Amino acid sequence: MDVAFILDKYFKGTADVSIDVFDAQTLNAVYRDVINAMTSHLEIEVSVLQALSYCLYEMMDNVHIHSGKPLGTAMTHYDDERKVLRILIADDGMGIRASLAENEKLKTSLSRKR
Repeated sequence: MDVAFILDKYFKGTADVSIDVFDAQTLNAVYRDVINAMTSHLEIEVSVLQALSYCLYEMMDNVHIHSGKPLGTAMTHYDDERKVLRILIADDGMGIRASLAENEKLKTSLSRKR
């Protein structure tokens, strides 16, 4: 993964970007680190935090399951001046279309719905 490209594109001009690489064994620990970044910088209503937590875990788990690569990357940056937390979950895997094409059961299910 070209981390320098991602930093330049999405975090240009920022310092203190937290970068965590995760695999199947470290996914939960990195997920907790991202959630901790959210809760340490922002006051978030419990129901909103639950929804965001679910979405983040789902994205990270999808990287692990569907990317075809052993590693994913989580990046976080909190802008104290603007009170904005940016979170980026990325992989350099095969992509959604190729992953769906590999999953015959899902492909058959989707074609029936059309």
